[in-house]
Amino acid sequence: MFSDKIISSFSSSLYAFIPRHVGNRTVYVAYELLRKVQRMTKKNYGDHMPANEAAFQKHLISLRGSNGYIEDQMNYMDLSYGKSTLQSAGCGIIAVYNILTHLGCPQSLPQIISAFEKDGLCLDGKWGTSPGAIRDNLVRCGLTVRLSVRREEYDALAEDSQGIILTVYNDKNDIRQQLHTIAVTRENGQYTAHNVSCDGQITPPHPTLDALLTAINGGRAAGIVLIGIKNKAAVF
Repeated sequence: MFSDKIISSFSSSLYAFIPRHVGNRTVYVAYELLRKVQRMTKKNYGDHMPANEAAFQKHLISLRGSNGYIEDQMNYMDLSYGKSTLQSAGCGIIAVYNILTHLGCPQSLPQIISAFEKDGLCLDGKWGTSPGAIRDNLVRCGLTVRLSVRREEYDALAEDSQGIILTVYNDKNDIRQQLHTIAVTRENGQYTAHNVSCDGQITPPHPTLDALLTAINGGRAAGIVLIGIKNKAAVF
């Protein structure tokens, strides 16, 4: 019989296989395929808008204490996203809301949800939002947007952007910890990530993107897709 130690080692290697050996571009393409399949189903979630607008009104007070950024995704179980909720699958939606707030072109959260329910939803929301759809949505907002799946390009792209949206593995050694998408604002050479812990806790700024990533989940996070964004009209 196999020893518990051997079984544990095999399990750890299995959970780490995708983060360690499946390329970022492959992950990106997989999400784009899910996005395309979702569009083909032609499901309409338009009836979510009135309830989402009413629910979001209850969250406005908490936003005043966080400079307008959503930092508490865990409290958004009352907003629907596809067949899921913002609490369980809305990190990409919240990242878009936060970055648009930062760049001085805010949009209504329920309207952002509705836009991605039409194009960007993956597996009815169970797998969140395709990073490609996030890029396309920001382009439609009139922003200058660049996307990279190459980690060696992240620092240069981040330095040439006013803000970024970053999709990461929560744990590069354990795919069971899933993926997370965050907005990272950049002001005065400092990078601040939003909605990292999803519980309202504010992440302190860091001088480099690498230092910020090292601080997320004790250095276990690993980047998958980075979207660099500029708004020429914004003043920082």
